[in-house]
Amino acid sequence: MRTITLISGDFNSGKTSRMIDIFQQQIKGEAEGFACVKYSNVENDIRGYKLIRLSTQEENDFIIEKSISEIADEDFFELERFRFSKKALSLAEGIISDAIQNPSIVSIFLDEVGMLELQDRGYCKIFTKMIESQKNLFICINQKHIKAVTEKFGFNYDRCI
Repeated sequence: MRTITLISGDFNSGKTSRMIDIFQQQIKGEAEGFACVKYSNVENDIRGYKLIRLSTQEENDFIIEKSISEIADEDFFELERFRFSKKALSLAEGIISDAIQNPSIVSIFLDEVGMLELQDRGYCKIFTKMIESQKNLFICINQKHIKAVTEKFGFNYDRCI
């Protein structure tokens, strides 16, 4: 029987680190997913986020602060002060789609579902497929978005940590 676990908290509360720790406890080859890990400048201001494939540690630039990004706009979409890489999202969608189809993969991890998905952007399409799958899911989500996300995507969760 599959389970859906939400890893929740406020901004900067350690959700991503907790999710990575849980992923590392999984049996190798039975889990797949992505973490969104922030990087900062020397003044500790967040400059963006790397999308890290948890099974291989492969990194891709994912979210970049607009003020430091000089990349063509057609490769990104914007929200507030950040630009989001369409290429990184497409890569994550493909890998998660393959994981859904792979009978060896028992659990899928995704960091972070929230505002973008509520606007039908970001991970929205692949997240819908994840919810429809029978895989165990570990989803990072800001506590303020739990109700809206569960209602929009029509699912119940088994536990929230």
